[in-house]
Amino acid sequence: MNGVRDAIGIVGAGAVAQTLGRALVVNGARIVALASRDARHATAAADFIGGEIRIVDVETLAALSSHIVIATADTAIQPVAESLAAAMTGGVVVHTCGGCGLTVLARLRDKGVACGVLHPLQTFPAPEPHPESLAGSYYAVGGDPDAVRWAQQLVTLIGGLSMTINADALSIYHAGAALASNGIAAILDGALAMFAAAGVDRREALAAIGPLCRRSLDNVLRTGPEAALTGPVARGDAITVQAHVAALKARGQEQLPLYREIARTLIAVARRRGVSETSLRQISQALE
Repeated sequence: MNGVRDAIGIVGAGAVAQTLGRALVVNGARIVALASRDARHATAAADFIGGEIRIVDVETLAALSSHIVIATADTAIQPVAESLAAAMTGGVVVHTCGGCGLTVLARLRDKGVACGVLHPLQTFPAPEPHPESLAGSYYAVGGDPDAVRWAQQLVTLIGGLSMTINADALSIYHAGAALASNGIAAILDGALAMFAAAGVDRREALAAIGPLCRRSLDNVLRTGPEAALTGPVARGDAITVQAHVAALKARGQEQLPLYREIARTLIAVARRRGVSETSLRQISQALE
């Protein structure tokens, strides 16, 4: 089995399907067919991916492709798998959903198809036209041995790094991935609301917190959360935390619960850092 020479089919026409497909084609993979519920979207996706790709239905795609990537919405994976199962015996199928295991591919496994997961640990708000920008990204792979091997080959081909995840633990892994990616948006939205309450224009606030956020993220990625932690919790400064809580309460800010939950998590980080239990207990009291 060779990730470059296999006849690959893609089901899906969204940002993940287009980005992954383009990265594969640019690096020499042979994608022969693409299927999507919407013919117009399928044509646009095939044009974006490049190469000579036939636009077909799912059953025809199964006949043309020995190896298939399902890159659809999560709720469409199982119906697609059932349609593929009607036309497949053997081969390999992987899906790109980080929160679904192999259960959604059960019908294919019953037909002797090696099934697995290939989840990009990356964000795709839109198709990425420059595949080289994905080099160094991680991909979670799991499932049947042949599917894992093929997924790893694809990841290596496009310059990525693979990490093996037990298929039964994908939901907790995906929750962590969502927190790392989307949690940033939630926290910064809360921070911007607090700046607005202090009279700072939203656009100016975004510009102002940019350098702070980038430096903080760089520090965490370089040294880990414990060493990178700064601020009142890291200092054991219960008085400042109490002032924050009082200010949010006085203004009726709906971000107070978010501030409290983040601070409670930071207490656990600070404990691992070695901040005294007395100080941490005082901070916990200040949060109330």
